[in-house]
Amino acid sequence: EISAACGCTGTMMSNDHILPGDSGILFISFNSKSFSGDIEKVVTLTTNDTSHGHVRITFTAKILKWLTLEPEYLVFHTSVDSAATGELSIVNTATFPIRILSATSSTDRLSVTLTRELLHAGEEARMECTLGPGAEGLLNGTIAIKTDQPKIPAFSIRFFALVRGKSPRLGSSEHN
Repeated sequence: EISAACGCTGTMMSNDHILPGDSGILFISFNSKSFSGDIEKVVTLTTNDTSHGHVRITFTAKILKWLTLEPEYLVFHTSVDSAATGELSIVNTATFPIRILSATSSTDRLSVTLTRELLHAGEEARMECTLGPGAEGLLNGTIAIKTDQPKIPAFSIRFFALVRGKSPRLGSSEHN
């Protein structure tokens, strides 16, 4: 049995039975999205080997976030005949300047505008996203961001939209 302390750590063993004198490979993956700074995680193996019944593997990582997003994704609620606007903040938490080279949507219904392209350490850019009128239903996609930094050349922001039928007219009323 292999277990990890949280859902951020995934494991997979090459073989579920390892014969005496043989070996296997343990694959460990870690999703750092919700973390920053120094972290320590543990993976535990429980075996039928009497001399090594419980094996504990500890790994550490230093998670550096150069850009933070607030919120991490956008959600739109609108109707087929109305546009909806959402905004998010991109903050440079690095110690060096980062230039945003482009911000493009996976759909032409979503337009994206940035307040600034060059972010010095600690500076913030606001990204305004406008979802144009269109078909009813669920819509999701991504906004692809490209930067001038080799360590973070590109990242994406998810968006979701619930588009309902026509909105009722304001001020209209039925007469009997």
